[in-house]
Amino acid sequence: MAYSINEERFHASIRMLIEDAGYTGIPSFKHGRFAEEEKYKYQVYDDARKKLNYESWTDPEIGTGSILARVRSAIEENRNLIDYRNKAIDENAGLKHVEQILFNLYRTDDDENAFDDVTGYLSGNTDLVSYLFFLKNRDRYLPFRRQNFENRLSWMGIATSCPDCLSWGNYQEFNEIISRVQEALQPYFEEDVSLLDAHSFVWMQWHLKDQYTLLATTITEQ
Repeated sequence: MAYSINEERFHASIRMLIEDAGYTGIPSFKHGRFAEEEKYKYQVYDDARKKLNYESWTDPEIGTGSILARVRSAIEENRNLIDYRNKAIDENAGLKHVEQILFNLYRTDDDENAFDDVTGYLSGNTDLVSYLFFLKNRDRYLPFRRQNFENRLSWMGIATSCPDCLSWGNYQEFNEIISRVQEALQPYFEEDVSLLDAHSFVWMQWHLKDQYTLLATTITEQ
């Protein structure tokens, strides 16, 4: 893994956002601003997984169109986890081929090869590929919108090349970075902080955008 963290900036950014969120007691992802803005991701996950129902998929379905229909239906649940321009999934490569790729993603444990196949088929569509993997297991994989997280990670003092391209290694690096945020957040909370909570926390760094801009300006002028 090639990322680095400015520990002082990293922990300061965590304290700043918790303070900015306005909790009078111990912060929580179950109530208050964090829940109001980000709890919907759990509903997206649950609703999309119900529509996928991939545990019921069988080999004879491959090529019938039913698998692709379920995947498209699950994609429609994404809310803002996919840019609206990036959510299309077609069958130009042939329906049977496309459904075999999707079947392998959800019905096998060979995630690295499945990732390469899905990425190749979707031409490196970061939003959509990461969303599909998120629906497989939210405790391991997270949705990743490149431009949004590129800024937020840098604001938190995290230098990484993971936004440059959607390779398996870079995606794993992104998920590992969020796990570091998860670990750093836990002491501030009584409840268990999930990987998805940590993802939401990084996403919400936009609330501090003006403060980060002012800080960068001050440093430049010195």
